[in-house]
Amino acid sequence: MHRKKILAVLLAAAVLALPGCSSNTADQSDDPSAKNITIEADGSSSENETDGSEPAGEGSGKAADEQEAGAAQEAADEIDQLHADGKETVQTSVERGSWDGKILEMDETGSWVRQSSEEDGKGGFEESYICDADGRLEYTWSCVPESVSDGAAFTEDYIQNCGWTAASVTLNEDVAADLGMDAYEYTAYEDDNGYSMLHRGVLIADDDTYYTADFRMMEGDMGQYETSVQEWLSSLYLA
Repeated sequence: MHRKKILAVLLAAAVLALPGCSSNTADQSDDPSAKNITIEADGSSSENETDGSEPAGEGSGKAADEQEAGAAQEAADEIDQLHADGKETVQTSVERGSWDGKILEMDETGSWVRQSSEEDGKGGFEESYICDADGRLEYTWSCVPESVSDGAAFTEDYIQNCGWTAASVTLNEDVAADLGMDAYEYTAYEDDNGYSMLHRGVLIADDDTYYTADFRMMEGDMGQYETSVQEWLSSLYLA
């Protein structure tokens, strides 16, 4: 009987000594801090642990897309601000440039700011003005030494060469009678970086010279300037 107890004790000890059977050994698979060790092809080991980082290359590509989108939005905001507040303009008119030909004038323009006044390098002359305080209405007139045979067709070609889209071209009989020259009034549209700009003007043709008088504004502002623009165009004269 005593020998049987000794044998049982020895057998129990042998069982406990077998790998994985010790009651004091914890199962590492239940340990939340356990890490999987991967043996690389070059013999080095790395810890395959999830840390929430993005795959290589994905983060840099996303950052580049966000940077490009930000740059595009910044450019769009600059255009919005430009049209919302008007262009930065010279507050004092520049001096009128030297010109031996006739000047195309109109009434009640004393408060306008002359932005430029110079020969165009082709024998002609051009002046540009800002007509209001916030720069939303612009006026440009020019004199070009070129003969015109068909005033209506020439006006349409002029609009097209400016990169605008003609909406209407009509003979302005009042201006023609006042100046003794053909005068064609036009309405045209210009795409300025997605903004619709409206041009309302007159092309006046003499035997060997033609003049242009053009008002430029945002299309949505035409209601504000319509009456004034028509009055100014009707008061054109050469001096």
